[in-house]
Amino acid sequence: MIAFSYFPPRPRLGRHKMLSSITKEIDYIGIILMSGSFASLVVGLTWGGTTHPWKSGQCIGTLTAGCIGLVIFGLYEAFVVTEGIFDHRLFETMNFPILLFVCIIDGMLLLGVNVLYSQEIFDLFTADAVRIAVILSPFLIISAFGCIPAGWVMASTKSYRWMLVGSLFWCALFTGLMAMVNSTRLPMALAFTTLFGLGTAVTTTIPSVALGLSVPAFLIGTGATVSSSCRALGGVVGITVFTAIYNNKYAELVGPEIAANTNAPVLVDESVEAWKYVWIAVASLLAASGVAACFLKSVAPMMNHHVESALEPSKLSEAQLS
Repeated sequence: MIAFSYFPPRPRLGRHKMLSSITKEIDYIGIILMSGSFASLVVGLTWGGTTHPWKSGQCIGTLTAGCIGLVIFGLYEAFVVTEGIFDHRLFETMNFPILLFVCIIDGMLLLGVNVLYSQEIFDLFTADAVRIAVILSPFLIISAFGCIPAGWVMASTKSYRWMLVGSLFWCALFTGLMAMVNSTRLPMALAFTTLFGLGTAVTTTIPSVALGLSVPAFLIGTGATVSSSCRALGGVVGITVFTAIYNNKYAELVGPEIAANTNAPVLVDESVEAWKYVWIAVASLLAASGVAACFLKSVAPMMNHHVESALEPSKLSEAQLS
């Protein structure tokens, strides 16, 4: 519908560019390096311990190729191209790379936990789809509506660093405590997911706002697009990594024959032990992002009433376009 009905005017900066000149400026090599490297990593993590042993050439080869590819991609973007996937002006301060890292970890938390916690509920508590949704709802509801007070606090105080750091360590605490959950501790699971859902509301909202205030005004759209992509990437990588951790630990506890049998019932005690390692991994990643967030710089000077580009018809918009 959008493709056939929405035809916005081209931006002023690009109105005089032909399609051929635009396509020539696309960083095809960078796109291939980045996408190929991440795809190789995801495939290797998916295969590891289940489809192929971790020591197999398939796993070692794909993981090594992915890591080397990302290193080459970073060097290529930094020293070879001037206008690659990442505009170099985005890195004028350390806020941008730190916030991207936080967005990746937040994607692991918000998207990865959303998927895997549903599976844990199925393994430990109930197979009823409606009850699974009910048990999952405190985390989702708090994550959604908790964004409002988080934004209000940042707007009122013009400060975000310590609120973000505190929320990351808060989430690390309660995701770590989720390792204590077993099939008889549903109230504990509800309490812990509600509490780290409160922290997730902050980690979802604040990095995006702070990132927009940490880059040049004409790159806000680019920065927001990159941060959203990193959050989605974090979700994909998180689901892959956490699934690999669970599958490998569960197979180690019950044996590869039972683990590979999709018709076999879930062994609850062994599943509890395997999920424990998943939650410890989640907590460790959140703690690492909390440490990184300590090095963020203030954006208070950028939180003002200056309008960079007026969108609505007004004297200001006429003056800017004249």
